[in-house]
Amino acid sequence: GVHSAAVLLLDRWGRERPAARRPSEGSPWASEGGRTWEAGPNGHLLVVVPGPVEFLMGSPEDDPDRYSYENRHRRRIARSLAVSATETTVEQYRAMDPGYHPDARFVREAGCPAGGVDWYGAARYCNWLSREAGLPPDQWCYPDPPSPGSEMAADAFDRPGFRLPTEAEWEMLCRAGTTTRRPFGDDPDLLDRYAATWLNSHGLSGPVARFLPNQYGLFDALGGVWEWCQDGPPGPYGSVENGLYPRYPGPDLGPAAPDVTVPIPPAQGAWRVVRGGVFDGSPRIARSSHRDVMRPSAYLYYDGFRVVRTIPPAGVGSGAGVLCRTDGAAMLAADHSRSNPHLRRETSDVD
Repeated sequence: GVHSAAVLLLDRWGRERPAARRPSEGSPWASEGGRTWEAGPNGHLLVVVPGPVEFLMGSPEDDPDRYSYENRHRRRIARSLAVSATETTVEQYRAMDPGYHPDARFVREAGCPAGGVDWYGAARYCNWLSREAGLPPDQWCYPDPPSPGSEMAADAFDRPGFRLPTEAEWEMLCRAGTTTRRPFGDDPDLLDRYAATWLNSHGLSGPVARFLPNQYGLFDALGGVWEWCQDGPPGPYGSVENGLYPRYPGPDLGPAAPDVTVPIPPAQGAWRVVRGGVFDGSPRIARSSHRDVMRPSAYLYYDGFRVVRTIPPAGVGSGAGVLCRTDGAAMLAADHSRSNPHLRRETSDVD
């Protein structure tokens, strides 16, 4: 998160961000196994997180805000991922759809996250972004156009095209290696430094990347707008809460369950998971493990998204498109963790 924190500081000082450049060979940024950054299409800055990753998903039983369908379990994501450091903005979404207009009651700037986007619109943007990246249609993740019941290719999640994250990918990226209620720890007094909720938003959406990033360098993983996920009920383990939520495996802390991939919603009346909370919502829902669901056809002012893409195994560590390496600053992040008693790193819990 050092790179994102530096970007935030430059923005607050009103200084111009330096041009992205590739690190030199042998520099301290070229540490083995480190996360990397790459410049994506349409102004997206992408954080590359190498896989496989195992983590604890869900909330512990002593979390006072937990729901029963958040049972903690081990989850494994085999893929390496590139994820946008920010939610897709109004300006970015308008590049695909010039006629898009967010709700003026809540959005005053083009740098705000794009809200009022349904699941299919988010998937359509992912296809458009894949095209902007120069990928041929057979490497896109969604059919063109994405529509209720249309089929995804069997290898869609192995393709390098842009897509929405699975629910497990989303939580892993939000947690950024932590097991606490939020990426920064358990102290609720720190929330307004990292997220927009009804405590500090005054009922208005605000520009992305104005709060502190998590340890992976992602801004606004909590607060901002609800972020669409690929998943919806029932999922491979069935469903809970009258069919609203995909059931988690467990609850137990045995072998890690694999990530699941699900198709396009079969109908507009189906459900899809959203994550992260919202700028005019309760702090209680701005937690790493909180889950909610929306109809995929809903155009609600608080529904937005963040894009990801799978990195093929040959692409991880190749240096193509790399801007800077975050784990070259791993010692700084480690020092931050040691100096912050509120932050519990997952490395002591999951091996």
